[in-house]
Amino acid sequence: ILAGESFRWFNPGTVVTGILLGLTMSASTPFYMVIVGGLVAELVGKTPLPRLQRPLLNSAALGRGAVALLEVFDAPARAADGVDTISSASPLMVTAGGAPAPRLVHDLLLGFSKGAIGERGALLLMVIAAVMLSVVVIKRHAPLALLFTAPVLVAFMPATPAVLGHAPWVLSPLVYLTGGSTLMMATFFATDPVTTPQTRSAGVVFGAGAATLGVVGRLYTSIPGCEMWGILIMNALTPWLDRAARRLSGGRTALPLM
Repeated sequence: ILAGESFRWFNPGTVVTGILLGLTMSASTPFYMVIVGGLVAELVGKTPLPRLQRPLLNSAALGRGAVALLEVFDAPARAADGVDTISSASPLMVTAGGAPAPRLVHDLLLGFSKGAIGERGALLLMVIAAVMLSVVVIKRHAPLALLFTAPVLVAFMPATPAVLGHAPWVLSPLVYLTGGSTLMMATFFATDPVTTPQTRSAGVVFGAGAATLGVVGRLYTSIPGCEMWGILIMNALTPWLDRAARRLSGGRTALPLM
């Protein structure tokens, strides 16, 4: 509008980005953060890099990253009922002292507990994930590798005192998968056709790498939103992963991942 150029009021890509941003926010997210996140997603996240001729980072995750940085400096957001304000994975982030474990059906599967809409109701997310992966998504290796790797890592990672900063049930693979942002990140962010690998083997590495960064960050650091940052880091590595995969396969270009 400011440049006087033609544009579309209703852009499907922008609507999808807005939905993905909304899935990681809660009702307590300040409105100005929502505006900043949307602007970063649209103006920065969707600007193609000259050498790649495409964006490098998932635009919705990048916009959410901008909101995350604002939340770090916003005292009300940090004190929002013990909820991890960056990924809103409240069942995993409630402090360990005296907090009851989330009930599998009531809190995790049906989503009757307080938190962001995208991480409440794992049952609904599972249905959506099944439809997305079977009908919509054309590159499935990355999300499937992420969903398989994350619970396996949780099951075999040794417990350390660093885990005490999180709820003790974070060490349950089932609770980790259904009560955190792993399922949502795999379904909606690791399936992006633009910023995820074009080759099958690179897609597997992408998913396993994002899962590893998320689990290690969640269990052994106090960095909130590790799953989201893991996706963004693997987005940045995608061109090199594809290049390495093609070199190992003798320069052949992979077929679409149907």
